[in-house]
Amino acid sequence: IRTLGVKAPTSVISLARMSSVENPPAAGCEAMVKALVVANEVVIGSLSKAFATANSAREVGLSNFLQDRLDRHAKWHWMLTATCEED
Repeated sequence: IRTLGVKAPTSVISLARMSSVENPPAAGCEAMVKALVVANEVVIGSLSKAFATANSAREVGLSNFLQDRLDRHAKWHWMLTATCEED
Protein backbone atom coordinates (compact mmCIF):
# COMPACT_ATOMS: atom_id res chain seq x y z
CA ILE A 1 0.00 0.00 0.00
CA ARG A 2 2.81 2.40 0.90
CA THR A 3 4.58 1.75 -2.42
CA LEU A 4 1.49 3.16 -4.12
CA GLY A 5 1.72 6.34 -2.02
CA VAL A 6 -1.15 5.55 0.33
CA LYS A 7 -0.92 5.16 4.09
CA ALA A 8 -1.91 1.73 5.34
CA PRO A 9 -4.59 1.40 8.03
CA THR A 10 -3.03 0.98 11.45
CA SER A 11 -5.83 -0.40 13.61
CA VAL A 12 -8.61 -2.94 13.51
CA ILE A 13 -11.13 -0.11 13.81
CA SER A 14 -9.76 1.67 10.73
CA LEU A 15 -9.80 -1.62 8.81
CA ALA A 16 -13.40 -2.27 9.86
CA ARG A 17 -14.46 1.20 8.66
CA MET A 18 -12.93 0.50 5.25
CA SER A 19 -14.45 -2.98 4.92
CA SER A 20 -17.11 -3.73 2.37
CA VAL A 21 -17.95 -7.01 4.14
CA GLU A 22 -20.83 -6.83 6.59
CA ASN A 23 -20.76 -8.61 9.95
CA PRO A 24 -23.65 -11.07 9.98
CA PRO A 25 -25.83 -11.45 13.05
CA ALA A 26 -25.24 -14.51 15.23
CA ALA A 27 -26.64 -17.53 13.41
CA GLY A 28 -26.34 -21.28 12.98
CA CYS A 29 -23.55 -23.03 11.10
CA GLU A 30 -25.29 -23.09 7.72
CA ALA A 31 -26.08 -19.38 7.85
CA MET A 32 -22.51 -18.62 8.87
CA VAL A 33 -21.08 -20.59 5.93
CA LYS A 34 -23.49 -18.84 3.54
CA ALA A 35 -22.39 -15.47 4.99
CA LEU A 36 -18.77 -16.51 4.39
CA VAL A 37 -19.63 -17.27 0.75
CA VAL A 38 -21.09 -13.78 0.31
CA ALA A 39 -18.15 -12.12 2.10
CA ASN A 40 -15.66 -14.10 0.02
CA GLU A 41 -17.44 -12.96 -3.17
CA VAL A 42 -17.03 -9.34 -2.02
CA VAL A 43 -13.32 -9.96 -1.40
CA ILE A 44 -12.93 -11.57 -4.84
CA GLY A 45 -14.55 -8.53 -6.45
CA SER A 46 -12.26 -6.15 -4.58
CA LEU A 47 -9.18 -8.20 -5.42
CA SER A 48 -10.20 -8.30 -9.10
CA LYS A 49 -10.48 -4.51 -9.23
CA ALA A 50 -7.16 -4.10 -7.44
CA PHE A 51 -5.54 -6.61 -9.82
CA ALA A 52 -6.79 -4.69 -12.86
CA THR A 53 -5.51 -1.42 -11.37
CA ALA A 54 -2.10 -2.94 -10.59
CA ASN A 55 -1.87 -4.35 -14.11
CA SER A 56 -2.72 -1.02 -15.71
CA ALA A 57 -0.09 0.65 -13.48
CA ARG A 58 2.43 -2.04 -14.52
CA GLU A 59 3.05 -2.99 -10.90
CA VAL A 60 4.13 -6.54 -11.69
CA GLY A 61 4.98 -7.62 -8.14
CA LEU A 62 1.68 -6.34 -6.79
CA SER A 63 -0.18 -7.94 -9.71
CA ASN A 64 1.45 -11.29 -8.93
CA PHE A 65 0.56 -11.00 -5.24
CA LEU A 66 -3.05 -10.11 -6.05
CA GLN A 67 -3.34 -12.95 -8.57
CA ASP A 68 -2.14 -15.38 -5.90
CA ARG A 69 -4.78 -14.04 -3.49
CA LEU A 70 -7.47 -14.34 -6.20
CA ASP A 71 -6.49 -17.95 -6.80
CA ARG A 72 -6.68 -18.74 -3.08
CA HIS A 73 -10.08 -17.04 -2.67
CA ALA A 74 -11.42 -18.84 -5.75
CA LYS A 75 -10.44 -22.14 -4.12
CA TRP A 76 -12.07 -21.08 -0.84
CA HIS A 77 -15.18 -20.06 -2.76
CA TRP A 78 -15.40 -23.51 -4.28
CA MET A 79 -14.87 -25.17 -0.90
CA LEU A 80 -17.50 -23.01 0.81
CA THR A 81 -20.11 -23.47 -1.92
CA ALA A 82 -19.44 -27.22 -1.95
CA THR A 83 -20.12 -27.18 1.80
CA CYS A 84 -23.49 -25.48 1.21
CA GLU A 85 -24.64 -27.89 -1.52
CA GLU A 86 -27.45 -30.22 -0.65
CA ASP A 87 -26.96 -33.95 -1.21
